[in-house]
Amino acid sequence: MTTVTPLDNSGLSCCGHCAVGVVRSPEGLKGNTVTIKGSDERNLNVYVTRAGADEGKAGGKAVIVVHDIFGYNIPNCKFIVDYLAKEGFDAVLPDFYREIGGWDPASGIGTDPKWAPWFASVTSPEFEAKYLDDVKATKEYLKSLGNTSVGVVGFCWGGKAATNASRSGLVQAAVSLHGGRHGPADVTDSKCPVMFITVEGDRGFNKETQDEIRKTIETSETEGKIVVYGDGMYHGFVVRGDYENDAKLKAKADEAMGETTAWLRKYL
Repeated sequence: MTTVTPLDNSGLSCCGHCAVGVVRSPEGLKGNTVTIKGSDERNLNVYVTRAGADEGKAGGKAVIVVHDIFGYNIPNCKFIVDYLAKEGFDAVLPDFYREIGGWDPASGIGTDPKWAPWFASVTSPEFEAKYLDDVKATKEYLKSLGNTSVGVVGFCWGGKAATNASRSGLVQAAVSLHGGRHGPADVTDSKCPVMFITVEGDRGFNKETQDEIRKTIETSETEGKIVVYGDGMYHGFVVRGDYENDAKLKAKADEAMGETTAWLRKYL
């Protein structure tokens, strides 16, 4: 049985929903870590799980997973990589925060004095440029494995980062789960099909913005889709849900990942 550690959500500000959920045990992870050259020729650790030879579901297709604010070192997004590999994709999780480090799950979001400068650093234009260089390097690595098309799936901070990759033209399909700071340009400027999976009441992706995205998709030449979960689902439920103790949440998380893989299969 996979053990989970609840995150402390006491005293969190409006971004507190980012911290709702659990940190999973690494027990049962199936991938390996490789090191490639990323931006500025710096070493970039990448968690990799290859598609099983007997899957035969998505040959030649690969997915880059972009972690949330807690970064590479907690196991949650690595389990997403394993899931996508089981679905037939070569899947990877690069350590995009390798120099600055992920946000400590035990620290308050918005209340810790280090939060504002830390978050400003990972949302700066300079950091985005390095991130896109790392995406490019990771794509080249995936192509070296024989893949011909590459998509991106991101969570929380990584949701917006996924749409930044889609706007750059580096990927052939993109999915934002629990993303924030989105706007209509994430649709109109995208160079590939893009899907948004979010929840009712998400403070980082409120109803007004969801409606703007939906209207933009209806009129844009870009292929797009927005899926909004209610029924008690919260920001982070797909990657940080307590699946062992909440069957309804697990079913919704599985549904959201089903939407994700269907989108990737359709457009990669």
